[in-house]
Amino acid sequence: MDEKFIDFLKREKELTEKLLMLSNRLREALMSQRQDLVEKISQDQHLITAKLKEMEERRLRYMVSKLSISRVEASQLRLSEIEKTVEGENKIDLRRIRIAMKKIVAELQEVNTTNRLLSNRAKTSVSNIISVLNSRNGRKVCDVKV
Repeated sequence: MDEKFIDFLKREKELTEKLLMLSNRLREALMSQRQDLVEKISQDQHLITAKLKEMEERRLRYMVSKLSISRVEASQLRLSEIEKTVEGENKIDLRRIRIAMKKIVAELQEVNTTNRLLSNRAKTSVSNIISVLNSRNGRKVCDVKV
């Protein structure tokens, strides 16, 4: 592979790093119960995800044309396999990107798991509060009829 392929990977890595940063910000917003920030960060995540999908699609199209393989084969080709066929400076760059992406994706999965847990706990808490208020059978709660 050549410099153009490496550039695609570098851009994908940058976008994935942005997703990780946004996921960390989302975790903080969930912990501090800042709904306004949660919505804003979620919108930003959707934009970055769309850009990442577009970049991946461009990289796959490039691989299909450069390697004369099908799109399915291009999507299944692992960076470690490509690394074996590359020589020189590009091989070093490819290895660095592969290792960095592996680390970033692992961190992103961990943060997203935490965020799912936090959002599920918040949802459960709200459901519990609503069920307590609804179980009052018309009684007043804090001078408000439920």
